[in-house]
Amino acid sequence: MLVFIQFVLCFVGSCYMASCVLWKPSKQQYSFEIKKEVVQRHLTGELKMNLAREFGLSSDKVVGYWTREWRKGGDDALKPKPKGIPKGSAKPKVLTEEDKLRRQIARLEAENAYLKNAGLEGSWTRLKVQTIVILKSHHRLEYLLEAAGIPRSTFFYHQKRLSEPDKHAGIKDAILESFEVCKHRYGYRRVLLDLRNKGWVVNHKLVYKIMRQMGLRAKICQRRPYVSYAGTIGRIADNKLDRKFTPDTPNTVFVSDVTEFRVAGRKVYLSPVMDLFDRSIVAHTVATSPTAAFTADSLSKTIAACAPKPGWMMHTDQGFQYQHSSWRNLIGDNGGVQSMSRKANCYDNAVMENFFGHVKTEMYHGEVFDTVEEFNQAIEDYIQWYNTERIQQRLKGLTPMQYQNQALERLTA
Repeated sequence: MLVFIQFVLCFVGSCYMASCVLWKPSKQQYSFEIKKEVVQRHLTGELKMNLAREFGLSSDKVVGYWTREWRKGGDDALKPKPKGIPKGSAKPKVLTEEDKLRRQIARLEAENAYLKNAGLEGSWTRLKVQTIVILKSHHRLEYLLEAAGIPRSTFFYHQKRLSEPDKHAGIKDAILESFEVCKHRYGYRRVLLDLRNKGWVVNHKLVYKIMRQMGLRAKICQRRPYVSYAGTIGRIADNKLDRKFTPDTPNTVFVSDVTEFRVAGRKVYLSPVMDLFDRSIVAHTVATSPTAAFTADSLSKTIAACAPKPGWMMHTDQGFQYQHSSWRNLIGDNGGVQSMSRKANCYDNAVMENFFGHVKTEMYHGEVFDTVEEFNQAIEDYIQWYNTERIQQRLKGLTPMQYQNQALERLTA
């Protein structure tokens, strides 16, 4: 029992000592009467030091402070100031129906102005802030922030950063130039390759981020493929290519197909031939009817331009043009081997299908051609650009012609 009492006494003592250490005396408060007496006696000639000692003031400067305050505001300056918000001052203003309608109209006007200037919903925060900075002189800030969906603190943070120099100004100009030169055909991956070819050292994440911030998006459109299969009307060749799309030498493996366009109310057909080595279009034909002679023309141009050695291969799908004897004979008479995709299997000729997607996305969709001749010229220009200027990831950021020239240099070295 004695031990327990000693333990309790020690615990209480330690708590008391801790409270003494942590306790901090509050600021001394003096009544209006004391302040008034000190000031009057000081004005009659008594020393500040003697008054501070008599009334227990912390310093004689307090006497001088009270005296100055009394001279400025009289007795009211020495009276204690009320703390907190005065009663009745926090009552909200009662809005009339007219006031509510006016506020609603102002909110809708701010939202409408923001959407007109900001563009699509979900745009980059910096662009939102730039739009709000422009509009806040005409609309309430709270309404604009509500329309943009960003907090007040976020707005002021980005507003402060707007005045700072843009450290990515140079790369932004380069990205915009690359995007404009390719006529909005490049996504961020090929823009990145183009920048690196020009000497820029930049990360793909930064290019993606900047293009997203600037609203630069490549053309993407759905396409409906042209189907030339009309059943078995001739000879079906085996799939000798077997999806081996990367030959080691040029002018050995070619692929071809036919696709359809709508131009000036008419159907127009394109039959290109691609060399799988460098993915270049070596020949093409445009016509308003997908006849056997139409496809044979592009094959004849290929043989004349490339002069392939015996054993070269031509791969197509099972379209009726490629089952025709004229197509088979043209290949066989020039030492070639015919190969066909399996029925209803577009992946066996995926490289050519991919090219058609690029043509329609980058050259055709969104454009208007008044005549077939105008369309033919556009095809010519696009294939020239595709072969000589359009970089490809599979070719390590080179164009088909650049890749072919490098290969020829290695072979002749």
